Amino acid sequence: MFLQNPDIQFWKFEVVYSFPTEISISALNFLINQPPKNGSCSISPTNGTTTTAFQILCPDWIDEDGIKDYSVFSYDSSNKVMIAFSSLSTIEILLPSGNDQRLTIQIRDQLNCLTEYNLSTLISVRSDFESIDNFQSSTNNPIVNLLASGNQNTIGQVLTSLSQEFNKMNTENVDKAVSSGIPAASISVSSLTSQRLSSNGELNQSALIEFNEQLNSQANVREYLISFTQNLLITTSNSIKLQSSSLAQLTKATNQLSRATLSIAAERCSKLSLALDSMSTKVSHEDAEIISTQLFQCASNILSAAMVLYKDVLLCSMLMEQEHRNFQLIMILISNPNRRKSID
Repeated sequence: MFLQNPDIQFWKFEVVYSFPTEISISALNFLINQPPKNGSCSISPTNGTTTTAFQILCPDWIDEDGIKDYSVFSYDSSNKVMIAFSSLSTIEILLPSGNDQRLTIQIRDQLNCLTEYNLSTLISVRSDFESIDNFQSSTNNPIVNLLASGNQNTIGQVLTSLSQEFNKMNTENVDKAVSSGIPAASISVSSLTSQRLSSNGELNQSALIEFNEQLNSQANVREYLISFTQNLLITTSNSIKLQSSSLAQLTKATNQLSRATLSIAAERCSKLSLALDSMSTKVSHEDAEIISTQLFQCASNILSAAMVLYKDVLLCSMLMEQEHRNFQLIMILISNPNRRKSID
């Protein structure tokens, strides 16, 4: 009702109680909080690589309650993915690769009322393959320098960008292996240990060896990347949103998750769930739903990898117990509005 009548600020709720001998009326007048207005956003440059620093400017936004922050979202398929957040109207970001990318900026006031601004400019980003290929072996690689910064915004952007890149590579590797005659069932659940096909010939065996080499290499990269999440501070709902989004992307290719990666991801998801629960009186319902979706996806990825790839009963039992606690915390939060004060 309120969304269908955005121009109406003053509202009155009236309740009429009818009794056999009398009628009683109670009324409540209230004012709807208005979102930030009168501003715009732009980005430059409009094309670059995955290591290009893009600058977003969002001038002239006003709100009587004051502007709280700006959040940047891109789209992975049809899913909205958080890229960065800032209390400043000028934001430097790194973007994942892709042509004609659409970006959305959320401008939020101090009471969490927000305006979504869709950038009219489409952004094209090329993969910086040189930096990606040697970032673990080079001491002066721009990606390594960004990861070592300790800034959760920067690290979140790098992890999201690299994860999406490696997710694409994994899909391409699986498709290539299938086209070489390897049964999809035997590679979609490939473990990080050696396999041998019994009767598919030398061509298939050679393709499987190549696939497993790439699998192990990229699994090692994911294990290296997720180590940078362990000491990130959890300060606000935005930091939980960014970190949970990065983890969901980083664990998406379940056939590339080592035991160390699974353990770190499970521990991090647990900490984010507990942090979300501790902020339950300050987090809006919409933010809680966004975060819970990402944490559920992360938990699903972790359990799928543990059960299907490793068939490790002890590891699965530990992870399932941990993720069950996370699930309970999140479900209590998003299903019980009494645990959150109304801030919309």
